Amino acid sequence: MRRHFLVAFTVAGSLALSGCFSPVTGLRAVISTIPNPAQGAYPLLITFDASRSSSGIVEYLWSFGDGTTGSGLTVSHTYTDRGTYTAFLTVTAQNGDTAQAEVAIVVHSKKPVAKFTFSPATDLKVDEMALFDASASHDPDGTVAEYLWDFGDGSWTSTSLPTTHHIYGEEGEYIVTLVVKDNEGDTSDPYPGSIRVIRGGCCGKG
Repeated sequence: MRRHFLVAFTVAGSLALSGCFSPVTGLRAVISTIPNPAQGAYPLLITFDASRSSSGIVEYLWSFGDGTTGSGLTVSHTYTDRGTYTAFLTVTAQNGDTAQAEVAIVVHSKKPVAKFTFSPATDLKVDEMALFDASASHDPDGTVAEYLWDFGDGSWTSTSLPTTHHIYGEEGEYIVTLVVKDNEGDTSDPYPGSIRVIRGGCCGKG
């Protein structure tokens, strides 16, 4: 009776996998993925490669963890929904011996997108109230739940509504940065905007 042992090993020093081998034949299944690590936002295309497995294999069977399967030395599969999946590779040698490896696939939701405008758009004066409007921010697969504002003068605020106000006490050029967070806790890339504050009076002179 053949016995198979579960082992862990590393591919190219970066991808840790688990699999099994036969102590009689030394048969080994190995999975490499592109991208590596196998994670990203959906729809996520993963290429699975079994070419580092033992020689003499006559069959490569894949189970992608989402109810679908495939076969072949190299296969590609698209994950269309967020979640954590376990993909399995089962290899069969000419003598009928088998070995298996697995790899975790992590599929994230899409990032929310931050964007804002402000008014007045030009010639904002010291001690004048500026309105910031992030209504153009959105989430491709959910809702925006929080707006995180950095006004560039050392002050910041967090709001659940897309609009907020701020008053600058000194003239200068400020970089305002907005980050939004969606209903699942994912955050956007920072969205910067430059605002110029002048002294009151004609042509910016007091």
